[in-house]
Amino acid sequence: MALKVRRDEVKTAEYPLVGGGTWRVEYDETAPCKVCGEPVGSASMGGVDICPSCDCGRWRDGRKWTPNDCPPVVKESLEKLKRMMNGAQG
Repeated sequence: MALKVRRDEVKTAEYPLVGGGTWRVEYDETAPCKVCGEPVGSASMGGVDICPSCDCGRWRDGRKWTPNDCPPVVKESLEKLKRMMNGAQG
């Protein structure tokens, strides 16, 4: 099912392309960030699916994430990476 977005809620982000030109992407600034669940607010370096704070590994109040204090999706990725590294060493 497609998400219906009012036209006045759609924002545009432009990303420079290697070799010249730009890539223009429309996004809804009220859409939830795939990491923290808060509204994305604006486009980030990594795209329009995650908020700028999560893209930089920080909480919205500016604190940096730590392995013990990070969003669940990040913690799951860290644990998966640890398991993979332990398997490669064994």
